[in-house]
Amino acid sequence: MISEEIYTLIGSESFIMVNKKLLRAFKGSADSAVLLIELVNIHKMMANKLQVDDFGYFKISQNWITKVLGMSTGKQKTNLTNLIKMGLVNTIIKGYPASRHISLNMVNIKELLMSDETTKEDIQRQEFYETINEFLNTSSTKRIISEKRVFGNMKEGLVNTIKYISLYIKMNRPTETIEWNSKMVGITRNFVYSKSIGKPFDYAFVKDILIKIPAKHKLREIPDDLIVYGRRVVDKSPADQLVNFETDIKELLKW
Repeated sequence: MISEEIYTLIGSESFIMVNKKLLRAFKGSADSAVLLIELVNIHKMMANKLQVDDFGYFKISQNWITKVLGMSTGKQKTNLTNLIKMGLVNTIIKGYPASRHISLNMVNIKELLMSDETTKEDIQRQEFYETINEFLNTSSTKRIISEKRVFGNMKEGLVNTIKYISLYIKMNRPTETIEWNSKMVGITRNFVYSKSIGKPFDYAFVKDILIKIPAKHKLREIPDDLIVYGRRVVDKSPADQLVNFETDIKELLKW
């Protein structure tokens, strides 16, 4: 299981051993590296207690991080933002009373820790994304909308959001090539899951965000902006107006 591989690569719970690859990835920022390591350790503890939900989220307070690491609230915010931008974690506020929940993108964390090694799994993953990108770049809108098999076992909300963003790029920036990768998909997956917990996913929400993203941005920047701009867009759609991808996407694509 990939989570067990991450636990082994990170190290022991009794002390913090900072992997040099993490330091290089964070450009020498030990705080970001240490915070990620601690979050992995907390994930292991929560998973053992069956306190990680179906979307990979677990509850962790700022006070706990401060107590364990001595990291101030301000530093936590700065370093969490860094981890989010790198597609390694995502955060949401949920529950009553409202509390912070965090999920880890184990695929991206593993890639970061094993960045100098090429495995059969890495090659297969690269081929998988190459197949998706070729399909999205060469297929008609009608075929993209109806196709499911090429996306493997990705969840429907994620697949449709990838299609939606790709079609937006094709229609509005025809000279740009569609080039999805595991990091971009990881960020998009966290966005979709955090916005769909307990309810259908509203693709109109993605439309509202895409309209606000500057035209100069490239596809690789858009997943990051889903998080940034998504926090600024207020979703006022009543529950009975949630958008159905299959029937309404053609109308939604008429920007």
